[in-house]
Amino acid sequence: MATVNLGAIRFNWKGAYNNGTAYVVDDVVSSAGNSYICILASTGNAVSNATYWSIMSSAGTDGTDLTSTMTTQGDILFRDGSGLQRLAKGTAAQSLTMNSGATAPEWTTPAAGGWTLIGSATASTSSSITVTGLTGLPAMIVGRGLKPVNNDKNLKMRLGDSSGIDSGSSDYSMGLYGIVADSNGTISEGAVGFDNINVSALEMTGSSPLGNVGNSSGDGVSFTAFMEDSRGSNQYPVIHGTAVATKSGVTSQHTYHCQRNAFISTDRIEFWFHGDTIASGSFYVYELAIT
Repeated sequence: MATVNLGAIRFNWKGAYNNGTAYVVDDVVSSAGNSYICILASTGNAVSNATYWSIMSSAGTDGTDLTSTMTTQGDILFRDGSGLQRLAKGTAAQSLTMNSGATAPEWTTPAAGGWTLIGSATASTSSSITVTGLTGLPAMIVGRGLKPVNNDKNLKMRLGDSSGIDSGSSDYSMGLYGIVADSNGTISEGAVGFDNINVSALEMTGSSPLGNVGNSSGDGVSFTAFMEDSRGSNQYPVIHGTAVATKSGVTSQHTYHCQRNAFISTDRIEFWFHGDTIASGSFYVYELAIT
């Protein structure tokens, strides 16, 4: 009965092919990136001789050495019509866009102008919130999800400069108007409101017949306001905007207009609920860069 040496049933790696080495069946060598297996014992027969060798695996396509293309931190790799190309990193605040021919990416500097966020704040049982950084350009003030700690409170706003927030009792003149709808959306009060001259702050929501802000689930107030404060002409700061407030399922929509009664170089805005604290909500202040 024949005896089989199980240890010999395997490929024998011999490394790179050597013309002076004697090879036997199942020896495996490498040459020019390919691998070959010996199928007939031989010495001095090149791997290209199919009588003695069979190719076992072929070399793939060499990859591109990106270290010769990518040279600097921040480089971007892209392909053009001829191959891989390097786009050097842009400068601060530039944007990556497609070129006019839609053939390759490029860095561009955004045009001047547009709204820029200059400050924001999030309330968490805060007596008031102040956002600073205004420079005198037209501003947009946004409040979202604002809720008082206690029920039935109205939201107020006032301005300030480098010396602090207004504290006078007659710094502002304002008007507040709106409509009130119940939980079914039925209008219960329309085109109602009031005017106040020489008051201490701008009221963004109001008491009867308009609705204040509740503190139950689903209650709160959100608003968007715009301010003109042209320092170059010493124009009195003017604020106008809208707010939507909910209390106990009743929604009131407010439109307000306010003028400060004297000029200041406004650089900050304060918000608070009259006689209460702000349980939650966020404020954002943007300025419009004019070119």
